[in-house]
Amino acid sequence: MNKRHSYNLNVLDDYIYFTSDDGIYRMGINGQGEEKLLSGKIYNLIYQNEKLYYLTSDKKIQSYDINSKEVTDMTQQSAMLINMNDQYLFFYSGDYNVMRYDLKTKQTQKLYSGIVQSGQVIGDKLILNTGMKNSKTGQYQVIMDFNGEQQQRLFVDSSGDYI
Repeated sequence: MNKRHSYNLNVLDDYIYFTSDDGIYRMGINGQGEEKLLSGKIYNLIYQNEKLYYLTSDKKIQSYDINSKEVTDMTQQSAMLINMNDQYLFFYSGDYNVMRYDLKTKQTQKLYSGIVQSGQVIGDKLILNTGMKNSKTGQYQVIMDFNGEQQQRLFVDSSGDYI
C-alpha cells in the first residue's frame, strides 16, 4: 500500500494510522492520501477517542489530538507505554513501577512494583508479564483490576506452561 517501513498499524474507519522511521502517518484504507502527522522517532502507537498515544525517543508518553493537532505530554518521567482503554493509560515507569494515568482526572496512581516485560488490557483486567527467565522469582503473569487490587499471580515454568 505504501513504500515506507510501517509499524504500529491502527485501522479506524477510513484511515490507517501508523509509525515509520521518521514520524506518525495517516493514509486512507485504500492506500491513497498518505499524510505525515508528526515528525520524530516514535515508538508504540495506540488510537483512542480521536487521539493517538505514543512513546517519544526520550521515552516520554505523549498524545496527539487528530482534530486540533495538539500534542500533550502525558508523563514527565521516562516510561514504557503498556496499553490503555477508554479511561486509563497504563505505563511502566523508569523506577520499576506500573502506573495508571486517568485520562479524565489526569491523576496518576501506582498499581504494581517489579520488573515488567509487557502488559495488556483484556476486558476489565490488566495483565502484566513480569520477571525474567533466569531470576529468583521466575516469570509469571499478574492479573489485576484497574485499581491494582485483587492481584493474582499465574506462574510459568521453564517450558512456558502455566503452573
